[in-house]
Amino acid sequence: MILCSEYGGQPNTIICSFVCDTVDEVQYLPTTKKTGSGSFADFNHYANIGSTVTIGNNGSTKVMMLFSNGWQEV
Repeated sequence: MILCSEYGGQPNTIICSFVCDTVDEVQYLPTTKKTGSGSFADFNHYANIGSTVTIGNNGSTKVMMLFSNGWQEV
């Protein structure tokens, strides 16, 4: 899913939403500084601040958001 918003005065900033099975997969997600790798290698774009990931985590669902310093649990 790709949502558009405004960030830093720039309209239509792409905000991405990802889904992972485990927390270990988060390391492969794109960030503001690198494109996807590993199981997300086909996603060869950067992700913007505000993007999210929902993690199944074996029944203990977690949600993380991308900030300038990386993915953080919210």
